[in-house]
Amino acid sequence: MWEKPQKRFLQQLINIRQILLVITILVFLLLLSKFNLPFKYNIISKAKYYADYEWSLKKIDINDLTKVVQTFKEVKNFKDLFKREIISNSDITLFAQPVINGKITSGFGLRLHPIEKVLKPHNGIDINQTEGTPVHTVLDGEVIFVGSDAELGNYVKIAHEGNMITLYAHLKDVYVKTKDKVKKGQIIGSVGKTGMAEEPHLHFEVWKDNEPQDPLKWLNY
Repeated sequence: MWEKPQKRFLQQLINIRQILLVITILVFLLLLSKFNLPFKYNIISKAKYYADYEWSLKKIDINDLTKVVQTFKEVKNFKDLFKREIISNSDITLFAQPVINGKITSGFGLRLHPIEKVLKPHNGIDINQTEGTPVHTVLDGEVIFVGSDAELGNYVKIAHEGNMITLYAHLKDVYVKTKDKVKKGQIIGSVGKTGMAEEPHLHFEVWKDNEPQDPLKWLNY
């Protein structure tokens, strides 16, 4: 459909403005990552989430992008932000290690899928360890799902306080069933390579308020 030249020019200006804002925010996040500030993790984590799950190279939506810096809109100044993040971080409870002495081989975020060879969001982390190594629940909770699928293989989902869910995938053995109450550190299964896995490892996810989170925020690996 034909558009007036003035309208097309105006739309181009809007698109350029959006792209410049994207670049500005990305530069800001890059600089932020260089400083050891208590609030940087939450902001960068949100940025990674929206970049991996909601951005489209064909259509940059400025409304999605602004969610990355929503934290700044909720406070009046950096002093309030600093104080709020210290309080928030003081409530974080470190998880028990899901796999003892494991090695993280793939982190949270966008990655080249090792089997499918395409860029895909990685909702958790991969922890390599010998097949049959015990897998532990990271917090007290209740098992809400035990099952299997082609990608995750045998996996378990556990609900915890604070609207948090953890997921343990590619298991060889599963030692719990739905509705079981589990304790922090309890063995719930063993490392395997079921589903879409080339080597034995645990795929571990953390979801809070229905959004995937970087598990390394709670883990001490």
